[in-house]
Amino acid sequence: MRNEVELYIVNLQTEIAADLFAILSPDEKKFAQAIRNQALKNQHIAVRVGLRQILAAYLNQAGDKINIARTIHGKPYLLDYPEIQFNISHSAETLLVAISKAGAIGVDIEQTQAQRRDFSALVAKCFAQSEQNYWNSLPETEKAAEFYRFWTRKEAFVKAVGRGLAMGLQQCEIASAAPPYFLSLPEIYGLPSDWRLFDLSVTADLCGALVIENKYISANFTLPDIALFEIK
Repeated sequence: MRNEVELYIVNLQTEIAADLFAILSPDEKKFAQAIRNQALKNQHIAVRVGLRQILAAYLNQAGDKINIARTIHGKPYLLDYPEIQFNISHSAETLLVAISKAGAIGVDIEQTQAQRRDFSALVAKCFAQSEQNYWNSLPETEKAAEFYRFWTRKEAFVKAVGRGLAMGLQQCEIASAAPPYFLSLPEIYGLPSDWRLFDLSVTADLCGALVIENKYISANFTLPDIALFEIK
């Protein structure tokens, strides 16, 4: 029996054999072929192939037969399996895939090395006032890491509800406590207690978070280990 939530990590530096391109949908192939930068094209193909192979193994179905559609706001979903939800995030050379049998789910990962170091403008624009106060009180040596923690948590939520950045990240307010939890959310998405928030340990230079609907998971739910998935 499948777990309520399953997490998979994929190394996008894997060389994709030409025959694997065949499992992509016509739209995915067309989009990939239009990418001029070869490195970006290879990465995009690896993301789509990796996702389809993971879903194929999960559903016990051929990867090219899986119908992936998108909501009006762009969130992908399985057209033939409405009871199963998934979400993906990729950063640097890593892809993270989350699959859920227990309601809406969202994940986000961000590379924390060799990234920007001036976060003040983004904090002022995307953090709630309480979050800004907390972040501004931190020592300079802690601000970068804590920025990414809050950023990935917020991104995971807006991806779970399928709205993306257009929702306004400042409307998703998170406590600075550990473990993290939501203080306030837009009323349309229910109470803060309707959602569970988890920080993810992905790799040494990747910060990550997962959000899932609390009302559909079991009372004793614990975060699963992240399984390494090899494209082949």
